[in-house]
Amino acid sequence: MKNFLRSFIEAGITSDTAREDALEIRATNMMTTYLSMLVYPLVVYSYFEFPGKTYWIQLLFLASLYGLSPIFNHFRLHTLARTFSVYAGLLAVLWGTWLFGFDTGIQFLFFVNVVNAFMSFHFAHRWKVAAIIISIFLVYLFSWYIYEKYGAEVPLNYHQKQTWSVFFWVLGFAAILIYSFFSLQVVRTKSRILLQHQSKLENQNIALSKANKELDYFFYAISHDLRSPLTSVLGLIELMKMEDDPKTINNYLNLQESSIRKMNDFIFDIIHIAKNARQKLESEQINFQQLVSDILSQHEFNEDSQKIEKVIHIQENTPFYSDPTRLKIILTNLISNAIQYSNTTKESPQLKIDIQNSSNQSKITIWDNGLGIPEEFQKKVFEMFFRGTDVKPGTGLGLYMVHEIVMKLGGTISLKSELGNYTEFTIELPQIR
Repeated sequence: MKNFLRSFIEAGITSDTAREDALEIRATNMMTTYLSMLVYPLVVYSYFEFPGKTYWIQLLFLASLYGLSPIFNHFRLHTLARTFSVYAGLLAVLWGTWLFGFDTGIQFLFFVNVVNAFMSFHFAHRWKVAAIIISIFLVYLFSWYIYEKYGAEVPLNYHQKQTWSVFFWVLGFAAILIYSFFSLQVVRTKSRILLQHQSKLENQNIALSKANKELDYFFYAISHDLRSPLTSVLGLIELMKMEDDPKTINNYLNLQESSIRKMNDFIFDIIHIAKNARQKLESEQINFQQLVSDILSQHEFNEDSQKIEKVIHIQENTPFYSDPTRLKIILTNLISNAIQYSNTTKESPQLKIDIQNSSNQSKITIWDNGLGIPEEFQKKVFEMFFRGTDVKPGTGLGLYMVHEIVMKLGGTISLKSELGNYTEFTIELPQIR
């Protein structure tokens, strides 16, 4: 029985049915199924109250008409299913007025059918609702005319009329409660879906605005950060053509190499940003000891790096899983920045790396007592192409890329710094299984 009712309630709903449409289809099926079930006790009552009459058969037929709505929905005739649910109820009221007359309170059920029309179409199809209400009013007038001219089929005494009046009022209110309940469910769910769509649209607009801004910056970078090294190389080549001194030519070659390396670093940063936006996340167990060691070894012959004391504390009692490529880019940029913007004139320049793993995340802290970042620049350091100083060379993409990757990994990054004293980046990344 339970599976049978479920098949009726889910009739017409398939995997490709839109969520909003599925709500209305399910509501129509449930309303007609429950209303049909309300009539069946009346079928039993009529069978015993009017022996030898076919009233119970007529009521059974009317109750069964409600079952056609789920069938129409099954064949995707959804508008017909909703319209038929209204007219099946109207036919039932017409039958009741013919049988018992107007002085039993059955006229209240005409109003119930008007409510059904509004609820079934959710105030959206004005002309359909108007046409249905007009037809209900015409049927009401016709029923009243038949009653006035011919009277009721079943003459009832005062006590019976009072009993039937109570029944019809209870039936009417029960029907209105059913209509209201399912309509409220549809409206609430549609409102929730609308808010979700609105939120999604706002997020898309924010992402689009960000993409447009980044595109503007990107074109600026193409015209400046790529063209500038090329212009320098072309200028040096022209100077080399006019030189015969091998030592001077060698100096020009070194300058060209520096310009080309700068351009190469910029191109690699752009490639990493593009990959971060498009490539799927991977998950591997991270060996932080090995990762940090590999990054520091890249700066092994850097003169500034040799003057900096490295204080490394890594707690890896709990395995940590994340995207190894993206995590390496994060640590490479932050450690390289700490070395590049160090202050080797201090008595004891330091770089501290602290990594703490837990069951649900890894907390990474990179601290140095180098040049520091002015307070007015700290909110901008993660913007594309922003550079807070011209003391050291850079593309202005490193911290932007770090921020984007941290966001991609579902983590957070924060900055604390005092100009001339220290800089500290703290990153919290969740486990990626």
